[in-house]
Amino acid sequence: MQQEKIINELIRLYENLAVLFYNYSAEVILGTLVISIAVVFFSILFVIFHNPQKIKPVRNPSKAKKIKKIKYSKNFLKRVKGIDLDLK
Repeated sequence: MQQEKIINELIRLYENLAVLFYNYSAEVILGTLVISIAVVFFSILFVIFHNPQKIKPVRNPSKAKKIKKIKYSKNFLKRVKGIDLDLK
């Protein structure tokens, strides 16, 4: 008996919520859209105006990369013909 009452109450609650959603679905969607746009807007403002301690930008020291010259063996050079390896 008690379980049937609970089930009937839940069914009635579901039907009432479904009717409310169907009647006001446009308002629910519009409200959700407005709230999400407001959250994004305030997040952008927070990032712009939130000024933490001045942190120096990290700069990677630019080192001139040395070009490695490959040393080929004489045996390899004898076998390779017709390819210009720019060897001097």
